[in-house]
Amino acid sequence: MRDENNMNYSFSHNVIECYFLGWRKVFEANEYGKIDRIIWYDQESVIVTGQGRRVRALRYADGLEVWQLAATSTTNSNQDSNFKYCQVIKNRFDPGTIHILSNDLLWSVSSYGEMLWSITLPTKSTLKNLFLLSTSQHVIVGSIDSNINQLQITYYSKQNGAQSFSSSMPWSFNFDDSR
Repeated sequence: MRDENNMNYSFSHNVIECYFLGWRKVFEANEYGKIDRIIWYDQESVIVTGQGRRVRALRYADGLEVWQLAATSTTNSNQDSNFKYCQVIKNRFDPGTIHILSNDLLWSVSSYGEMLWSITLPTKSTLKNLFLLSTSQHVIVGSIDSNINQLQITYYSKQNGAQSFSSSMPWSFNFDDSR
């Protein structure tokens, strides 16, 4: 369980249904402490914070931090640096892998806290990444360029993050009209 104050909680109960707080973890009071996503994973919760740039694993039983990784980024300082989105998926074909898409950064982490690979995606003010999928062979990123109204589907290798291939198709939906 999490709240808006950068805290993650665990509740337990005994036979008489009396609930108590098992443990509490308070994260930093800055952008690195804001919880973006939580994935429940085996005996741990994998928590993505810091605008998708930091991943931590906490044990359910006692709240101990098992591992923590921070992504390195080569984001151009001239680009819009506002945080827009963070998507996280567990790969059902390879249950020991977690993929994270945060603005222009796509990275892959093992469930043991090992950085597998990290790549910086192309950035443009008109480009919006819409979704992140995973197959047995690829990590797939779907993006739209509102300048040319094209939906771009790009496949990256699960092994090393290298771009395998991409395809595009016309797209006519206007995001600004849908708000």
